[in-house]
Amino acid sequence: MKRFKIISVLICLLSVIPCMGATIIVDANTANPSADFNNIKDAISSPTTTDDDIIVVNPGIYTGADNRDLDFLGKAITLMSTNPNDPDIVATTIINCENLGRGFLFFSGEDANSIVDGFTITNGKGDLGGGMQIVNSSPTVRNCIFSGNIGNYVGGGIYCNQSSPTVKNCIFIGNSSAHGGAGMYNYTNSSPNVSNCNFINNSAYTNQTGVCSGGGIHNRSDSSPTITNCKFIGNTAKQDGGGIYNQTSSHPNVTNCTFINNSGRGGGGIYNNGCNPKIVNCTFSKNRTNLYNPGGAICNSASSPEIVNCIIWDNKGTSPSEIYPTTLLTVSYCDVKGGYPGGTNIINLDPLFVDPDVNDYHLQPDSPCIDAGDPCGVYAGQTDIDGEPRVFGNYVDMGSDEACPNIEATPVEYDFGDVEVGTSAMTIVTISNLGNAGLGVNSLGFTAGSSNDFSITASPNIPAVIEPNEFVDVEITYSPSVEGYVAAVLEVASDDPDESVEQIALGGAGVITEIPPSQQVVDILAFIDTSLELQTLAGAGPGKSGEGRLGALINMIEAAGDLIEAELFEESCQQLHDAYRRTDGEPRPPDFVSGEASAELAEMIQNLRLSLECE
Repeated sequence: MKRFKIISVLICLLSVIPCMGATIIVDANTANPSADFNNIKDAISSPTTTDDDIIVVNPGIYTGADNRDLDFLGKAITLMSTNPNDPDIVATTIINCENLGRGFLFFSGEDANSIVDGFTITNGKGDLGGGMQIVNSSPTVRNCIFSGNIGNYVGGGIYCNQSSPTVKNCIFIGNSSAHGGAGMYNYTNSSPNVSNCNFINNSAYTNQTGVCSGGGIHNRSDSSPTITNCKFIGNTAKQDGGGIYNQTSSHPNVTNCTFINNSGRGGGGIYNNGCNPKIVNCTFSKNRTNLYNPGGAICNSASSPEIVNCIIWDNKGTSPSEIYPTTLLTVSYCDVKGGYPGGTNIINLDPLFVDPDVNDYHLQPDSPCIDAGDPCGVYAGQTDIDGEPRVFGNYVDMGSDEACPNIEATPVEYDFGDVEVGTSAMTIVTISNLGNAGLGVNSLGFTAGSSNDFSITASPNIPAVIEPNEFVDVEITYSPSVEGYVAAVLEVASDDPDESVEQIALGGAGVITEIPPSQQVVDILAFIDTSLELQTLAGAGPGKSGEGRLGALINMIEAAGDLIEAELFEESCQQLHDAYRRTDGEPRPPDFVSGEASAELAEMIQNLRLSLECE
């Protein structure tokens, strides 16, 4: 269970950016008096904008010549939306190139300190790179959406040439190119670091003769990017490599990725042409001719890929449909439909995805791919496709998903409201495991400073393990001892890798309700009747003497009630004074009743006297 935090940009929201330079505000609304500029190009190119400055762009649609073909001019500055971590802000801070140019140009040697963060870049168009062109530079691009951009030749979303940018948390959707790399095209020693990105429905397609490959990414001429924790969904190529196309000595390192429903004439998922990619912890499912034709999932063409910890299932191609050929490749710790005779530690079992029909390729709790990966691999610091730790159980899992628990405690807060002092109220806190591995609950209790009026009155024995899709209930009781509001925090500590501690805020108000004197008389008489039935109260003395004394006490209380009704409060106080003295346990005058209920009866009479403000 994951929680999102909205962080103000004015408090230096990006911890990786030192708050050293000036903050410059851009707003397309010319009526905004707080804006320094009304277009992005002037904000970047201004002589007053220097290294370490931060340009903050307010939400809006930025069009026209001053908001496209944006050149950083070699400056180490940050250009960002007001909150790159908020998808709504990113979706509404739009650079619309109107098919008249690109969004950004980097060709002045910019490095990782030149940052683009939190924009939607759409309708860009250019021969080499529709959304962004990067040449001899390596900027940082993160939290951006590249949508509907066109590479007239290559690189619908991003084109790189002798560049190695950092591209993180970006979405490439619906981009196209005439000849290759609809999402991203990497050329001539370009090795970008691409992580946690989604490549969705990008298309490398042309009606002209020529190479149309790499619907998601095309790597060419010694370009070997690192591609981690990415999804390639529904990308297409007229020729080869619906997901990724590798050409001429490009050796990408593809780790923890998922390839779903990509298509190409050859290599629906990944096509290798004279390359040697390293593909680790990846999932290939329902791609068409994955990795090369005729092999449905993987085929070697003068290459020797190393394939480890992958799930290769339900792909389509010439037999054998999953991996072709069955020699030269190093395949280990993989789940391959139909098996793979040339591999080691290969299983041929249904991976048991949660629901492939709705693109949910997480593993079910009983998947044979859990704990089945290479136990000797080095996975320190790695995460799976959801950002959860790579290796949760005994060993690494096969495929892009690492089976992990996911704790959910409900409700996250609960107010008991007003509760009469001296009584109790109860609620249930439910601890659920929404993940696909057992959840260990290590401790359960209240944090320091919590009111002692709250208590755990029923719970499982701790430590406990909650199996996937199971839950346990914890009973919490509030017993106010004082009048007024009090609070507590229930803390649940578990081995959930995302959120090891869950806190539930509790509150309640103790109240004392004043009962009218006439009702208190009724309650006292009812208490006497009940106590006589339970034999916890009796008249003091033997035989008729005890009965007479008990009757006399009842008459005194009834008389006090009549006087209260007549608003003769002084006289009723006298009656109650005499009644109290006959129940107070003192030897003089002797009590009229005996038994364990006598003390409570005396307290009720005394409370009635206090209500009447008797002296």
